[in-house]
Amino acid sequence: MNHKLEIRTGINPKEFFPDAKHIITYAFSINDRHYFRFDDPLSMGYDRALKCLVYYKEVEMNMDSKFIEAHTMAIDNIFLKKEININDLLDVRVLNNQMKQRLQLPKEPDLMYKLAAVTFFDQRENPQVYEFNYGEKKIAFWKKSTSLTDFFLSRPLMELIPYLKHAGENLKMFSEMTQNATKEHLASISAMLSSEQRTILTKVFQ
Repeated sequence: MNHKLEIRTGINPKEFFPDAKHIITYAFSINDRHYFRFDDPLSMGYDRALKCLVYYKEVEMNMDSKFIEAHTMAIDNIFLKKEININDLLDVRVLNNQMKQRLQLPKEPDLMYKLAAVTFFDQRENPQVYEFNYGEKKIAFWKKSTSLTDFFLSRPLMELIPYLKHAGENLKMFSEMTQNATKEHLASISAMLSSEQRTILTKVFQ
């Protein structure tokens, strides 16, 4: 980790996006990579805007679509049984409590990274289109190059995710707490899935 997130002066978005039809503003830099965003989020192209909306909702719910899919599979497995006993009802309660807990937990770091990846684009990207594979590489670079607090407690990220202003210096502790809770939640869900279902959702349980 030998880079640092910086907000530099003198970086003109028009140098990198001369044909842009909407106002693009500079956000931050890490090494030789500069990141930008649309001044008006409504100026995003349909593809990037749709993914941004999806990721924003995931951050708000504190769970992504794969987590929800796994959760609903576990619930279905219980209610598709020929006979339901008290232990099955207790399992439903466990899953329901987990879902309620997620809404109260601090925000999951990986979900915030996804939202940042679609909101901020570098000088190599097409601002109007979000490429999932490139987004994953961008997140990997951020994680490798900066610390969690250096990245998320920067002004551009706090403007994007208001929760970060309240987390402050506790962000690392909150993030560890959420990640540990996520492991416990996924372990409970996994125990209620078939091996075939776990294979389908392999990425969730990595």
